[in-house]
Formats: sequence, structure tokens, C-alpha cells
Amino acid sequence: MDGVLGHHFGNSDSTQQVFEIGEALRSLLQRANNRNLKNLYERVVRDSILSYIDSLLKELNKSMVSFDPVRLVEIGRYFATRAGHREAVKFGLALLGFAGTSDDLGVLNVLGRNEEFTLYSAVAIARVAADPEQALWNLARDVHGWGRIQIVERLKQTKNPEIQAWMLREGFHNEIMDEYLACICARAGRLHEALRKQFVDDALLDGAAGIIRALISGGQQKELTIMFMEQTPVKTT
Repeated sequence: MDGVLGHHFGNSDSTQQVFEIGEALRSLLQRANNRNLKNLYERVVRDSILSYIDSLLKELNKSMVSFDPVRLVEIGRYFATRAGHREAVKFGLALLGFAGTSDDLGVLNVLGRNEEFTLYSAVAIARVAADPEQALWNLARDVHGWGRIQIVERLKQTKNPEIQAWMLREGFHNEIMDEYLACICARAGRLHEALRKQFVDDALLDGAAGIIRALISGGQQKELTIMFMEQTPVKTT
């Protein structure tokens, strides 16, 4: 549902949610006790966090000087690893993305392989990893639905030849719709340049066919498809 809502619907008015959860989080940061933890937890699991998490993190960023970031990370780790509800786990991952460190990469990678949490793990990994592109690519190969879509969208500016080659051969393929990633991978992978090479391996040719098929089906990038088909001579081994 996060994948569908994130791609096809705008965020709703979340001002009240941001205020309530922000206040509950500040109370827990100031005094760690069961009452404050329960109050925050109950508010977090009430609704999907997708509609308000960006606004909440912006508010936290404005008030960073008023709380201890180390305690915030501990709350994030607690929610991410010990919560019994998916929205609470996502909330924990979001906090790790905001204030976590490279020490959290193990947790982020494990949870990220569950596509319910891939988006939140990917955002956090991009912030804490020493080599974000490599870390995201490693995770992208382990997921195949919305998780792959959400990661590949974050790799669209890559200049890494290995990632570009993977995008053209299999990175565009996913269990939702190849149309979501076909154009991204064609552009990021420089498909027109790859097909101009003297020889094209079978995996690239198959990938190009899949990308072009998805572009035609999607109906949004017909000019790009025509360019590939008319201007690019292909020689296969």
C-alpha cells in the first residue's frame, strides 16, 4: 500500500498527526518511562506513517538543539527491532535514517529485505552508508516488488558502470510493473550508448527488448523508444 500511495496519491493534511507524535516523542526523550513510551507507540501505530513522516522529520530537524540525538537513535533502534506492529517498525527506521550511524547498517539491511520496510531502510541506508550507491544496489538485488522500484528510483543518477549494466539487463524488472522502471533504467544505464557498441551480449539484448516493450506499453516514452529502434544498429554475438 505504501508503494501505491506513494506513487499515485498526494500526502494528506497531517498537521495534527505531526504535532501529536512530535509532542509524544519529545516527552519520551525528556523522560524515558513506560507511560511515555506507550503514549508514543499508540499514536504511531494508529495510522500509516507515510502521510506524515517527512513533515515530522522536518520538524525534528528544526528542533535538534532541544534534544539529545543519542537518545533519539536509541528510540529508533528500539522501535525498529522490538516493535510488534509494522508502522512502529517503519517509524523506528525513519528515526535511524534521521539520526542513525553506520552501526545500524546491519539492521537496516535485514529489515530492508522485507519489502514492507524497504523504502524506509533505503532512505536510512542512503544517509548512513559510506558508499550509499553500492549499499542500495546490494539491497535492490534482494527485493523484487515495490522495494526494487523504490530503490532503483534512488539510483537514477548513478554513474557506476556495474550498476548501469545491471539496470539494463535486469534492474528494470520487477513484480509490480516493469513500466515503473523502464525509462529510469534506460536513461541511467545509457541504453542508447550500450546498443551502439560493436557487440551486444544476449543479456543486454533481452533486457533492451524488455525495456522497450515496457516503454511502449506505458505509453509515456514513445519518442525515446522510437529513437532506440530507429537510430541504434544492433550487432549480436
